Amino acid sequence: MSEAARNPPKKRDVLQKGPQMKHFSGNQSKLRKKTKKKSNSVSSRTSHFNPEDAEQRDNEINQCFHVLGNRSMKLFKKGTAVTSYGLNLDVRLPEKVAVKLILNVPHEYPKSPLQLQWKKSSSGDNLPREITFQTLVRNFNFKARDMSLQKIPMIAQLNYLVYKAENLAASGFKLIDRREREFFAAFG
Repeated sequence: MSEAARNPPKKRDVLQKGPQMKHFSGNQSKLRKKTKKKSNSVSSRTSHFNPEDAEQRDNEINQCFHVLGNRSMKLFKKGTAVTSYGLNLDVRLPEKVAVKLILNVPHEYPKSPLQLQWKKSSSGDNLPREITFQTLVRNFNFKARDMSLQKIPMIAQLNYLVYKAENLAASGFKLIDRREREFFAAFG
């Protein structure tokens, strides 16, 4: 038996010789992940949208931070189409209740409505409360579409959420809202 058959070449010996090393290192550089430096400004992500809309959006977000404060509103996540903010609000159901929500502000904001999210608790101890919050979020998202068509500012929409939470949590909210609009249209 020959010496080559008894002692097969080791893998590292093969990779260190000749053009195979160049090929291996070339693939290795291609496999490396490219990392992006995160930007802290919103305007860099909204540059391909209407600049006036982006400016209005940024101004309204700054107004919300000013009115609500850093404890009630915090940046949660910047995405490619939406920026999410964490909200800690005291809403008025029959009693005052502290609730944590996520406010999704699309980068086309004045043209696209706000979206609210509520993540149910993992304990599941208070099912009626969870159903109430799910209904509140669903009805607010419905109303936010209407308010964005009327060009109502973001802070006014959040104010509506806080003070009309009891109506938003009602299962017949759409009927109540329609009747309210008809009533005000009769006088307007």
